[in-house]
Amino acid sequence: MDDVVKEATENLTAARQAMAYNHTHFKDDMRFLAGDQWPAGVMDLWGDRPALTINRLPQFVHQITNEQRQNRPAIKVSPVDDGADVATAKLLQGMVRGIEYASNADGAYDMGLDYAASGGFGYLRVDTAYEDAYTFNQVLRISACPNPLDVYLDPTATGLVAEDADWGVVLYTVPRATYLKQYKETDAVSFTGDISGLPTGAGETVTLAEYIYADETDTHLIMAKRPDGSVITFLESTRKPTGDMQILQKRRTTIRQFKRCILNGDEVLEETDWQSQYLPIVPVYGVRRLVDGEVRYESAIRHALDSQRMYNYWASAETESIALAPKAPFIGAMGQFEGFEAQWQQANRRPTPYLEYKPTTASGQLAPPPQRNAYAPPIGAISQARSHSAEDLKATTGIYDAALGSAGPERTGRAILARQQQSTTSNFHFADNLSRAITQVGKILVDMIPVIYDTERTVQIVGDDGTVASETVNAVLGDGKQAYMLGTGRYDVRVETGPSYATKRQESVAAMLELTQAYPRVAEISGDLIVKSMDWPMAQEIADRLKRTIPPEVVGESDDKDISPKAKTMLAQAQQAIQQLTEQLNAATDDLRTKRIETESREEIAAMKAKVDILTTLMSNDAQDSRHLLMAELKRLELGQGEKGQEGAPEAEEALAPMMQTQTPPNGIGDVQPTEDNPE
Repeated sequence: MDDVVKEATENLTAARQAMAYNHTHFKDDMRFLAGDQWPAGVMDLWGDRPALTINRLPQFVHQITNEQRQNRPAIKVSPVDDGADVATAKLLQGMVRGIEYASNADGAYDMGLDYAASGGFGYLRVDTAYEDAYTFNQVLRISACPNPLDVYLDPTATGLVAEDADWGVVLYTVPRATYLKQYKETDAVSFTGDISGLPTGAGETVTLAEYIYADETDTHLIMAKRPDGSVITFLESTRKPTGDMQILQKRRTTIRQFKRCILNGDEVLEETDWQSQYLPIVPVYGVRRLVDGEVRYESAIRHALDSQRMYNYWASAETESIALAPKAPFIGAMGQFEGFEAQWQQANRRPTPYLEYKPTTASGQLAPPPQRNAYAPPIGAISQARSHSAEDLKATTGIYDAALGSAGPERTGRAILARQQQSTTSNFHFADNLSRAITQVGKILVDMIPVIYDTERTVQIVGDDGTVASETVNAVLGDGKQAYMLGTGRYDVRVETGPSYATKRQESVAAMLELTQAYPRVAEISGDLIVKSMDWPMAQEIADRLKRTIPPEVVGESDDKDISPKAKTMLAQAQQAIQQLTEQLNAATDDLRTKRIETESREEIAAMKAKVDILTTLMSNDAQDSRHLLMAELKRLELGQGEKGQEGAPEAEEALAPMMQTQTPPNGIGDVQPTEDNPE
């Protein structure tokens, strides 16, 4: 046996012993949830009596798992050191969402939590794959382990998500033909995981083991100062200090790197480096307890099994007592049924209009007619016991009527919500443990992204609202700038739990509609935002139309988004000219109020107002016609306003001189020279 195979076998034997109790109860819980709820010994004693199974446990599990589906955990990435930045953190967060989207990670998270709530533990894992069949580019993927009983982790790990585990084993079975096709030069020997036994020869299938273990290297961490004054930190195992370096600090350290192997019963079939400091197998635990030095994992229904058994028993007894109980027999004197046996034998099976009997005497006295021996089964007591069993189910799972949809004594929405919140709180540890597991998944992804996505490539990023975009990483752009360099800086990962983006949008629409009822003015100033948040066809188009009806000062957005840069420059200069003329107009207006200027002042003010109107018209028209319009208006003033107009035109020309000398119409034609036909 290969040394690695022997090591994996010994580790697996230890893990099986540590998980024996948990695996046994995992199987019991899963069978119970599936409806196998009557113990074999009880069924032997029960005989042919009705044995009903009214399985109420799945609804309690679904209450926990479906609550999580409505409040999806979201991985958030934030910068840690001075080598990291917010923009790259946002990119990494978008890449993580892209990996989750491509992996259907929601399904993996749901499976992990479902196993934790149903059996006590489940597992998530991170793996690599090629992007497609025609590239060498690798990508990261998230998945769930379909059978938690095939996964074994280092039992000495003490972390909340076994982040300190040194090894993990995943067993899987392949058809013998598949094995021989992939590993032609090896023997089809199954991996048993039992050091005391011999490898098992293959039948129709072959059991293999994926063994991932930590390979630790002891080295020194060195901080050195180079001749140019810069300080660098490096590992002595990867780089030796040169003579021109000044050693500032030096300490021993251990580098942890994982290796991944595929094993059969006696040799290593594949071996690769897992380029991360984290084991790529992440457990999702239910309730974790330490009992007499043994770690036990409990499901949400572990303590409800007896209550469910009692519920089944009383339901069966109630059914038997009411529907299947025998009819009360008739009691009569010997000989009274003689000659009428057929009628009396059918009396409990079919209705008859009358029954005859033969009068007889006993001890010389005439015997009374046959009578029923009446029996009243204790239906009330049985029903009450069944109700107590139903209450025990709620108490042992921590989920009560309000959370299950049943009407309770509460009458207000606030009271009902408070009762529902009690059920959520009593089982919040399941969702919280899933959040811890997803946090560890996020750390693995952020740790491996710079290694897997180490070349110039385009990656998919997904936003909070589900929008998909692409971004180039590890590239030098044309202007000498670098695109996102994924290998620099350290980043931290956390998980936020709450309603999904679609759910938040629906909740915000409901809240906005309630606000409009209390304050109708909201609909007038933000009707476009309310409609934009709604999920129905043409909502965006209607929101755009509503936005055009709202005053610009309320919207707070400029309407010049589609104007070219040259036109924007002309408009800015025109605004400056308007400001200058407005100041002159205000000064003239002040003089008019003090009556220091008579008719001449009013004519000057009128001329200035005309100039302001000209420039206002200039800004409201298309930028490419602004210069021609200005020239035409100035000419009109010069010809039609007399002496004052002739004096006003040069002032406007002087105010707009920078714009008139340097700007080119946005249509790119260039300056238009006056001609005899077109003097303007």
